[in-house]
Amino acid sequence: MGDIITSDTSAINKYDFFDSDGLEKSISGVIAKNLTAVAPMAFLGPMGASIYGGAYVIREMAKAMPMLY
Repeated sequence: MGDIITSDTSAINKYDFFDSDGLEKSISGVIAKNLTAVAPMAFLGPMGASIYGGAYVIREMAKAMPMLY
């Protein structure tokens, strides 16, 4: 999905915070990606934030499990 916005050879690729292919990124891009990931929790209310937060944790753990295995 992220490679649609910028290509890996583009000069502005390091600022594309949706592109997380493990190549070098800027600090501002990493901060922006994390803020967009947790921002919905501020607007969903207590119940929605709990569900969204739980789903986010499950998704991140599912990505980490192959590395831990």
